[in-house]
Amino acid sequence: MIAPLRARHRWMFLVLALILAPLLVMAFSARPQFPSQPSPKLAATGSSGAGLHHESLVSRPFSGLDAELRQHPEAWTLELGEALRSPDVLAYWGPEAPTGTDLPAGVFLLGPVSSARLNTYRPLPEAARTQDGYLILFSLGHQAVVTSGAVNAQAVNAQAVNAQGGSPS
Repeated sequence: MIAPLRARHRWMFLVLALILAPLLVMAFSARPQFPSQPSPKLAATGSSGAGLHHESLVSRPFSGLDAELRQHPEAWTLELGEALRSPDVLAYWGPEAPTGTDLPAGVFLLGPVSSARLNTYRPLPEAARTQDGYLILFSLGHQAVVTSGAVNAQAVNAQAVNAQGGSPS
């Protein structure tokens, strides 16, 4: 009574192995390719992609966190000097500083903060390119603001105009 069941199961596992192995290979080959982060040297010089033609304005907007923000007119690059201790951190730009642990109204999601320590955010919201605001790091896991820092957009725009040889309007 058990011998026929064992034989049937042996054949079923053999058939499943022969069917599932090619399906697994096809699934891995069909998944989309995601672009990798640019190398830190290229991102620092602004030659990593289209649109980063100006020198960047480098600042350290966060107190208590070793991070450097390079502001280009079209993109921002956030380089972390240390790993974040909060889970699932997202970067937001907002016109107002956060109070307490909640995000203020009117914030724009820039993207995730990866553990690779180099994060490029583009395209920037129009408001982030034209007015001063705050870069806010928010932890989804803790549902709280990790840190925030002031970002000076007008200084970046003035620097870009001066690099082109024009005068700010």
